[in-house]
Amino acid sequence: MDLSDRNMLIIGRSMQSLWITFSHRSAIGDAPGILFTGGCYFPRDKEEWKKMDPNIIMSCSRISDMVNYEIIDEMKSLEITDEEFAILKVLCFFTAVPQLSKDGYEIVQQAKRKYANILTELIRTKHSNKPFTEIIERVNRFMLILPTIEKVTQIDDETLSMMVIFNMAEMKDSLSHELHIGKNNIGCTY
Repeated sequence: MDLSDRNMLIIGRSMQSLWITFSHRSAIGDAPGILFTGGCYFPRDKEEWKKMDPNIIMSCSRISDMVNYEIIDEMKSLEITDEEFAILKVLCFFTAVPQLSKDGYEIVQQAKRKYANILTELIRTKHSNKPFTEIIERVNRFMLILPTIEKVTQIDDETLSMMVIFNMAEMKDSLSHELHIGKNNIGCTY
């Protein structure tokens, strides 16, 4: 993959990679909500929201239930292993972004197929004593986390974009701006 494609993929998939990482850390750490860096978290308990800054509530409230119920709780229910998470994170990363070259798209598709097969084989090997249908169900449950990560990222991008436009929490010209809005302008010439 050429340098331009690599840069577009890294920038374009960074938020999804962060959300799957935050969710995994929350699941394995049994956090009282969505665990971010530095010990910060967005609480699951809506009563705790009353004590929080309105900008933080605006930023996370739209996605809190989705992240908690569809990703964190699902990871807990599956008792996701470190190996499964590592492969799931790679699968999350290898999703095409706009403006990749034809070769870039092909490489992303090959990687996605390769790591989906690796995840399937890992689960089949680790659960060889279970019926085939249970193995396929486990693979499917992991794969169904990925569209939720996409939706969470989309909602997060929309919310942060609005916050940047109105310079709420002084978001203009920040790293948040670059990760949520700037990624959509890579390679654009006006």
